[in-house]
Amino acid sequence: MKTIKNKELLNAIKEAKNIAVVTHKQPDADAIGSMLAICRILESLGKKANAYCQDPLPEYVKHLHNADRVLSPSEYKNDADLVISVDASDKDRLGSCSTIFDSISNTIQIDHHATNTMFAKFNEVDTSAAASGMLVFRLAKALDVDIDNALAEQMYAATSSDTGNFCFPS
Repeated sequence: MKTIKNKELLNAIKEAKNIAVVTHKQPDADAIGSMLAICRILESLGKKANAYCQDPLPEYVKHLHNADRVLSPSEYKNDADLVISVDASDKDRLGSCSTIFDSISNTIQIDHHATNTMFAKFNEVDTSAAASGMLVFRLAKALDVDIDNALAEQMYAATSSDTGNFCFPS
């Protein structure tokens, strides 16, 4: 099984206390499921994590655990010491969440798009992965996080959506 081996990325997460997690505008289930799953992973490690998205969540993801905790970038309090972007191939795709990303020098991105511009300080990009949710699973394993029902549901929603319910060849 593939895992995340970037020690600098993993150490940045381990050392951070307050983490902002952002995703792209007009989010889909991979974006929201992955973002919520990262927050759950971080909180299981004793971190404070907040999720931000420029646009309202689609109805079909509002049932996911903690979907009601996704904030607008205007609610950001400039209090994070790390920001993680997920499922965005470039910084412009973050929309108004790019202001959060730009306000912090310690940045990570987790993505699977072939068009990725490697815009973070630490980049975990695997274009062979069918969904960012698959990379989030690798993150959970690399950080030795137990996968509970809520985390499994979030990663399943992310991966299922970008694979056409596991029908696409990837």
